[in-house]
Amino acid sequence: MCNNKIKALSFGIITVILFSITTGCYSENEKNIRIPDKEINMIQVNGLKIRASENSLWGDFSTFVESLEEVVPLDTSVKDTVRREVNYYVVTLRYDDESKQSFYFFQMGSSGDKWYVETEDGTIYQNADFFAQYFYSTSTVFQADAISDNELDLSDPERLKSIIQLTLQLEDWNISYSLTDLRALFALEMLNRAENVSPRQEVVQAVRKKLSGQMEQYYYAVQNGYSVTEEELKMCMDEQDKIIKSASNFAEFEAYYEESGTTYNEYRQRMKEYSRMQFTIKKLYNAAYEEFRHGNDRIGERTCEDFNEYWTYFLLDVVYPATETYNEETLIPLLDEAEAFYNECLGIGTE
Repeated sequence: MCNNKIKALSFGIITVILFSITTGCYSENEKNIRIPDKEINMIQVNGLKIRASENSLWGDFSTFVESLEEVVPLDTSVKDTVRREVNYYVVTLRYDDESKQSFYFFQMGSSGDKWYVETEDGTIYQNADFFAQYFYSTSTVFQADAISDNELDLSDPERLKSIIQLTLQLEDWNISYSLTDLRALFALEMLNRAENVSPRQEVVQAVRKKLSGQMEQYYYAVQNGYSVTEEELKMCMDEQDKIIKSASNFAEFEAYYEESGTTYNEYRQRMKEYSRMQFTIKKLYNAAYEEFRHGNDRIGERTCEDFNEYWTYFLLDVVYPATETYNEETLIPLLDEAEAFYNECLGIGTE
């Protein structure tokens, strides 16, 4: 009797094992990717939204989905060595019920030739090389860049000379490019718009609007944890300097500084706080882009079609309302002081 029970129990265990093998019973991390049976109305690759089209590589998305479902879990031998690095591509499937699902495609190392894909739960799959054709057919970037129109322009020597002269004149008056005293920045912006033939007061208002927007973005960024550290600021300025100094005619422009009794490096240090504002805003801008490329395309109730629209309404609906008190109590008085200084000390009226 006892032997019969043991035989029956052994048979039952073997049956369970065989059933597990034949039905694909495995741990959660070994499952293949399965896409829900829903209509995909859009696929977003980083910041680029793509709609179904029979005439494009993406077609009706079915081929992409089929390929995605064929990737396999990492081999046990490489599980500890494959990790998603800083540069990766976010592919978000957007379904007709407004739900979404994101996947992270990446290669290992700068010269990696194998593609991997990671799901939102952190599971990594191999054999994702099919993504290469989609990667090469789309304009995708890892990070967006806020472009400044106040960076050093090596193609305009007269403007450069004017900026150097203005900077040294302000320094003689003990006025620096500060973020708590906007006189120097106001004068710089007026100089940048010197060729503008609009009535002077319109130029002044344009400068006030631009500085107001920059300072509100900077203030919001600082208040929300996007300040650049001293180390980050130095790294960003060094990278910018490297680009500028690599220009074929940089030596010619460096002579302008020497003729004025200063150097390019000294000038850059004088502009350090202005650079701090630029790179802090850029840090906020890039953080917003990361939100967008990871599938968050909504500002309030508004769905944005691209990142430019997302950034615009992020400023209008989030940043500027949050800085209203700062604008009224601090920023407007600073701009009033800066405008009055410019009109009085630099001899330009507001006709």
